[in-house]
Amino acid sequence: MTLQEKNDIELIQRFHDEFADIAEALEPSDDALDRIEENYSEELFEDIDDILEELSEIFG
Repeated sequence: MTLQEKNDIELIQRFHDEFADIAEALEPSDDALDRIEENYSEELFEDIDDILEELSEIFG
């Protein structure tokens, strides 16, 4: 497993861990999104960002 794959798996796990916050309409901070963007593949970041945006609309 490459470092990028490991980071991507970690991001997915963090997304699941944070889902409860999203369900309560608490959006991730800009700093958190910046760290994710710096540390994970661009494609995965864009997918996660799209999901967060959709969930925010649903639960917001």
